[in-house]
Amino acid sequence: MPGSTIGIKLNNGYAGTVSRTADCVIQNRIVRGADIAFGQAVILNNDNTFSIVDETTTATKIAGIAVREVIQANVFNPQSNPNYVAEMPCDVLVRGQCTVKCKRGTPKAGDPVYVRIKLNSNYKDSLVGDFEASKDDDNVVAVPNIEWTTGILDANNVAEVTVKTRQKG
Repeated sequence: MPGSTIGIKLNNGYAGTVSRTADCVIQNRIVRGADIAFGQAVILNNDNTFSIVDETTTATKIAGIAVREVIQANVFNPQSNPNYVAEMPCDVLVRGQCTVKCKRGTPKAGDPVYVRIKLNSNYKDSLVGDFEASKDDDNVVAVPNIEWTTGILDANNVAEVTVKTRQKG
């Protein structure tokens, strides 16, 4: 009978989960446009709503990261769509630490965090709004107020990032 062992290293958690709460600021605004997934980079629009990044996004426009917050069910079976949907409130971490999926590269503590703003056919698994640890020319932007926290990437490509300061732009 084959045996199995308990692993000696835990995963980092799920993308979009607040990982440390000592210095955590979360803002809530309505989603405009497409759904926003947990752990995805978002921008703050002029009409006080959040939306996903696009190819016109600059590093200073990225407001934070959509995070998982416990919410009360406001529709029947709200678990059918795990994203924040249009016209519904969305919680975004604007300062603090949370976990995100690192789609490309190997994060190192203190290194810059890149957010994909354009698709690249060479990296089919990297979507707009994803976080990466390596530069991809004009397809990503380095966000100056976000850095990799520990550089530890788990088996699910989840790593921790720190949003050091709130964006002013």
